[in-house]
Amino acid sequence: MINFFENTKFLPSDEEIKIVFENDEIRIERICSNNCPSGPYFQDNDEWVMILDGEAILEMNGENIDLSKGDSIFIPRKTVHSVLGTSKNCIWIAIHIKVKK
Repeated sequence: MINFFENTKFLPSDEEIKIVFENDEIRIERICSNNCPSGPYFQDNDEWVMILDGEAILEMNGENIDLSKGDSIFIPRKTVHSVLGTSKNCIWIAIHIKVKK
């Protein structure tokens, strides 16, 4: 069992990523951000993210996307995307859906 809100680490200039489950098909991560931009990312797997607490701004396909607590978005594989910024103490869940080869 994991509580997504316990034992969080908010680093001053980076994200803290904790893998909470992984198998051959998916990887589930808890991400703690503290107003740090990251990316660009170009991943081989599909990804679904949801903001559990805080806010974030993503850039995907040339469009800025504002996300608030409870918002989620699906990011298809091979889609270039970046995190432009987050609120202080932002908590995400990210589910990476692995493509079978």
